[in-house]
Amino acid sequence: KVFNASDIAVDPYFQKHDLKITIKSVNGGLTVKNTTNGTSWAFKGSLNSNDTVVLDGINTYKNNNYDSMETDFGYIKLEKGWNEITLDKVADITFSFPFIYTF
Repeated sequence: KVFNASDIAVDPYFQKHDLKITIKSVNGGLTVKNTTNGTSWAFKGSLNSNDTVVLDGINTYKNNNYDSMETDFGYIKLEKGWNEITLDKVADITFSFPFIYTF
């Protein structure tokens, strides 16, 4: 689960909000899905346990090199409150985003 304490959804696609997801994978491709809202993202390229993949907004980097062409061009959006996240072939994952408050 990931908690978004913001007043609004964190949406890197339509609203250009900051959302960085850092992933260490087991061998093979990987998938991250937010079952709360149905958004998902998958990396289809080859990976080994030493690789780091970063989904920075809607852009993907593998070992600090731009690599969005190896994805399904999906993205992850976080709703307000708790978000149920499912992972496939992910050894470690970190979500980094600012809380957004509207006045």
